[in-house]
Amino acid sequence: MTVNDARGAQLALDVLQELYGRDNARLLSAPLMATEEFSYVLEEVPGALIVLGARPARAPAAGARGMHSAAAIFDDGVLAAQAEALAEIAWRRLHAG
Repeated sequence: MTVNDARGAQLALDVLQELYGRDNARLLSAPLMATEEFSYVLEEVPGALIVLGARPARAPAAGARGMHSAAAIFDDGVLAAQAEALAEIAWRRLHAG
């Protein structure tokens, strides 16, 4: 089972809300069965599993396919923003000690 570190989750949320606005970053209201292999990483290094959206604006959220579906549609235009988010989270984590 993947369990986020509270400090890691808060750091990620803070960074994402600063970069993209409070309405665009939030904690999930319920657990997500997503990527259980990441639990092994979090057993060794405290952190958090985050989900960065890549659904094109033209694609409705209702009925959108998950990332592992052959029918998933991605907006590659978000890759730079996602790289920025991950780099900023890593930078702040390294400087926080």
